[in-house]
Amino acid sequence: LINPLRLCICIVAGIHNITTVSEVSVKAGDSITIPCLYESKYINHVKFLCKGYTWTSCSYAVKTNQPSSGKFLISDDKSQRIFTVTINDLTDEDTDYWCAVEIDEGSDVREYFHLSVTRGKRDLKASLWSHCLKNNHQLFPSQLWRNEVVQAGLLLYDRVVWINS
Repeated sequence: LINPLRLCICIVAGIHNITTVSEVSVKAGDSITIPCLYESKYINHVKFLCKGYTWTSCSYAVKTNQPSSGKFLISDDKSQRIFTVTINDLTDEDTDYWCAVEIDEGSDVREYFHLSVTRGKRDLKASLWSHCLKNNHQLFPSQLWRNEVVQAGLLLYDRVVWINS
């Protein structure tokens, strides 16, 4: 017999469709790059960024099968199963987005993230701590290194944020 608790832990441990940040605080005028992790079965699918609060009303911002330049950039690292989206020259209109994968015969796979665009100095570290505490991640201050991979599951680059749950 399968232990239901063990089954639940296995399901939670893996990447499910798409994984990305949930909320990031950024300064108006800055750029940010958001990584979107996806399952191996989506390697050859088109990835895209959709702008809008609700999935049903969002619109394409950029896709991997179309040239990207200007406000939105996208790239797909198939070997790492991560596509990244960059949003340049952030304004207070740049708040609600979806990382998404096109599914030819079915519903697209997607994950929502929110950008909190501020006029003052961005507090990336505070945003990360808030996310970690909210999601019960255990991180220690000595593990927050710039441009380093942290074994506890936190990756923090100059303008790339990713909490690996």
